[in-house]
Amino acid sequence: MAYSHRSTVLHTLVGSLGDHWGLKGTDVVMPVTPMFHANSWGMPYGAVMVGAKLVFPGPHLHPDDLLDLMQAHPPTLSLGVPTIWMSLIQTFDRAQTETPGRWKLPVGMRSLVGGAAVPEALIRAFDKHGIWIMQGWGMTETSPIATISYPRAETAGASADERYRRASLAGTVAPLVDLRLMTDEGTIAPWDGQTMGEIQVRGPFITGCYHEVPVTEDKFTADGWLRTGDVATMDELGTVRITDRTKDLIKSGGE
Repeated sequence: MAYSHRSTVLHTLVGSLGDHWGLKGTDVVMPVTPMFHANSWGMPYGAVMVGAKLVFPGPHLHPDDLLDLMQAHPPTLSLGVPTIWMSLIQTFDRAQTETPGRWKLPVGMRSLVGGAAVPEALIRAFDKHGIWIMQGWGMTETSPIATISYPRAETAGASADERYRRASLAGTVAPLVDLRLMTDEGTIAPWDGQTMGEIQVRGPFITGCYHEVPVTEDKFTADGWLRTGDVATMDELGTVRITDRTKDLIKSGGE
């Protein structure tokens, strides 16, 4: 993957915005994502930039290990794939019955989850404990942030069910990123929440090439857009909903 210093700096600045990572110098950040996975989603750059504390779990990704780490260094912001958080909340809830008081979840922690679709049930499960999950969509080629499911002013009065539903979507396109949905007929899909198309993106931190790999039409369009291979719809608010992934992956144990 070809990144530049400029693209990394711009991605860090966009990621640190209030509706994204919302990083502050007082944050304690726990990235449960490997450094080799899109530079741990770019989080270490942002944390160092603002002076936040970084807590790395290393290879210890078992739910018990993560919960123990949370007791020693309660995070205010965490990130990881859905399988990690599913196993963590199941382990925590089971311990509430079997060994009450062993662990406490960090109330108020923000959690950015991506790498696979985030089930609405997972968002609800953490919200019961005062932790809000934001879903993000992206890929290594996008550095990786491309969309984030942050709350919108237009939906401030929505019901709880609608709030959870929208939180389970891929979210709104990040600043500096251009995103379009290209249909099989070669037209740009309207923002109607129904018409599906391949997600194509471009921007200053979207890669324009692969290292020592020729640029081909199956990866980039003739007018310079990255072809992601993911299929989605977009509603009237510009919220992206992933409907299909042509690159099937299994996320287990964090990667």
